[in-house]
Amino acid sequence: KQLQARSERMMTHRGLIRFDNDAEIKGKLSFVLALLDDGFDGFLLTSLYNLTGNRIFLRPVVGGKVEHEMLAEEAEALRRARGEDA
Repeated sequence: KQLQARSERMMTHRGLIRFDNDAEIKGKLSFVLALLDDGFDGFLLTSLYNLTGNRIFLRPVVGGKVEHEMLAEEAEALRRARGEDA
């Protein structure tokens, strides 16, 4: 039982989206990584790269939902982590 309880809390559901955040920079250097457990709790890690630098955001996910407005790429990564078709 203890092993099963631990495995349910492991971040086994994931979704990764790479994309171009800036029209001047190609190569899909920006990304969103969604990591969720079996209860769809976890986080979104977003890295936005542009010519002036890199910004990194971490958003909590509870029950498969995020409290704040998301980028389209964040929403897609979350859908993939939940196993939903795009």
